[in-house]
Amino acid sequence: MSCSVCDNKEQKFLKYFYGEGEESYRIDLCDKCHHYIKTIDVRDLEESDSSLEDLATLHLDVVAAQKGYERSVPNPWAA
Repeated sequence: MSCSVCDNKEQKFLKYFYGEGEESYRIDLCDKCHHYIKTIDVRDLEESDSSLEDLATLHLDVVAAQKGYERSVPNPWAA
């Protein structure tokens, strides 16, 4: 594993979290650059639309921001 933003490969700085019962939606965090990416594992989903899945999991973005991380790409749903 490595950070897609800063290419950090030091595992002690790479973390993730997901909501209870939402294992298909994960936030990958980097403690070096303080960015995150949202990962959606579509293998467990019957149908998937990445835009709708991103919108439906905004609560994960809120938690990441509250922890001091910044989304690595602009959030199309943020005002």
